[in-house]
Amino acid sequence: MRWILLVTLIYYWNCGFTQKILEQRTLSTSFICHHGLSVPKTPELNYLIQDKLSAKEFRIGIHPNPNKSWINQYSVSEIGIAYYQGPLGNDEVLGEINSIYPYITFRLSNWRNLNLFTSIGTGMGIVSKSFHPVENYSNKLIGSKYNVHVNLNFQLKYKLDPFNLIGGIYFSHISNGSTKQPNSGFNYITSNIGISIDWGKRKKIRKVDVLFPKLNNEFFLISNHAFKEKSANDPHTYYVSNLSSGYLWSINSMQRLGFGIDIFYDESINRGDWNLSPETDFENRIYQGVFIGHDFVFNRLTFSAQLGVYTYYQSKPASSSLYNRLAFRYKIDKHLLINIGLKAYLDQSDYIEFGIGYYFNKTKKS
Repeated sequence: MRWILLVTLIYYWNCGFTQKILEQRTLSTSFICHHGLSVPKTPELNYLIQDKLSAKEFRIGIHPNPNKSWINQYSVSEIGIAYYQGPLGNDEVLGEINSIYPYITFRLSNWRNLNLFTSIGTGMGIVSKSFHPVENYSNKLIGSKYNVHVNLNFQLKYKLDPFNLIGGIYFSHISNGSTKQPNSGFNYITSNIGISIDWGKRKKIRKVDVLFPKLNNEFFLISNHAFKEKSANDPHTYYVSNLSSGYLWSINSMQRLGFGIDIFYDESINRGDWNLSPETDFENRIYQGVFIGHDFVFNRLTFSAQLGVYTYYQSKPASSSLYNRLAFRYKIDKHLLINIGLKAYLDQSDYIEFGIGYYFNKTKKS
């Protein structure tokens, strides 16, 4: 018995074991009202935004078990799906957006009944009015009906159990990743206020906090592919591909830093007039770059942010020699992964890419 107690104490000491009692319900529904301003990326398009933005949002989510590994590590408080509806500042030209997206909420701080959270959501947004060369040529912001809706929310919640008063600041971006031009995109910031209700029987959960082991260092190789338009005056869709390889160093149990090399093939380079004259040879369509990056790891899912610079090209980049990428990578087995990302020049989207890759660990951390 003494040996069992001794081994148990050593195990808890090595893991940095602490525990506390939490009271938690299973489900949550929220109704939120937004009011704010559009932030056009190009000043000459300011005239398109004629009204303040107001919108409604409905969320339904679950409160996951806080003792699951990555839930515990990142202090995840809620995972769910949201519906967002509202005008875009000019009913006649821009119309309104209806979007649906999954979201994940992280607890940042806790002061008795007052909590600070941040949530991230990404999904599909459908705009009622997009660019048309005849019927809606004034809309120089959005060229397609279907778009990606990305948002970041900082929110305070005051708990009254089962009711909660919520309020915060909401940042949002709407874009199609240059699959359809024009694609200046739509950015806005709103303040929001609302109410949420927690459902289900209140349960007492003994939360266990441990010190998690560092991640493995990794090599990766990813082949990405995409299609994009060059401008609203060019009706052609061009093929783009990218081969990306890199090495990732573990910082802790949640993050990695890395660097790597990109090789791009872009058919839209130097295409000239709308009739594809003059022709561009293969060598002029090749770009090579190097990048640095930072990864957040959620079990099998990784969120990656990269900043790169072109180091070789025959045709001068149209926007900038600097490029950036935001991507989600999901490991489907021990060595294979799938990738979806957005390549951009700062805040100007270049294209949305899809790919498959291979990874392997250099070392095994204990």
